[in-house]
Amino acid sequence: MLCKDKCPRGTECKPISNVVTEKGDDFVCIGYHATKKKKYPQDRFRHCFKSAGGTDTMFDYDEYDLKSVVSVMSEALLIDELNCL
Repeated sequence: MLCKDKCPRGTECKPISNVVTEKGDDFVCIGYHATKKKKYPQDRFRHCFKSAGGTDTMFDYDEYDLKSVVSVMSEALLIDELNCL
């Protein structure tokens, strides 16, 4: 689902998928960033999360990193739903 076709931060990042509030103050977004990195050039995905609660994060991932984060978060949701802990 692509809610906004421009970076919620106003950078040159090209969003792939995001959810942004009407005011634009809160969002979660993943996209291709335009930053040329000497270190870790394979980290082509940028994940940003900003909330009214004060959280404001930005991480650059390669494909393996992104799959690992999604896997861990999905497992946490399943474990929570099954009340395994």
